[in-house]
Amino acid sequence: MDVAHSAWGSAWAGKEKNEIPLHDLAREPLICFEPETPHGAMVSQLFEKERLPAQVDFLIRHVETAVGLVANGVGIALVDEFSVVDTWELPISVVRIENSPMLNLHLSWNKDVVRSQFFKRL
Repeated sequence: MDVAHSAWGSAWAGKEKNEIPLHDLAREPLICFEPETPHGAMVSQLFEKERLPAQVDFLIRHVETAVGLVANGVGIALVDEFSVVDTWELPISVVRIENSPMLNLHLSWNKDVVRSQFFKRL
């Protein structure tokens, strides 16, 4: 999991860091996901594991909304690395969070459209 922050409106602007400890974010206003969403569950578990409170200022549902709000200087958001891999044109920086959980991946497909022999066997 990574923290996305504005390149010009954040405490980390202009600082080069490879990772940020979660406790550095405990007092930061967060753009966070609804707890019942996959991203929200990951963020909640991360803070619970470290026994830290999260200061949530904005509650959202979609990761694209989080990235857009961060790009406009509204705050910081904890997002998965895949959601910010193609944001090089936006005025944001992305830094990994120390000891963050791995992202669980799931296989999904349209069961009505068979694409290979492998999927036919599933």
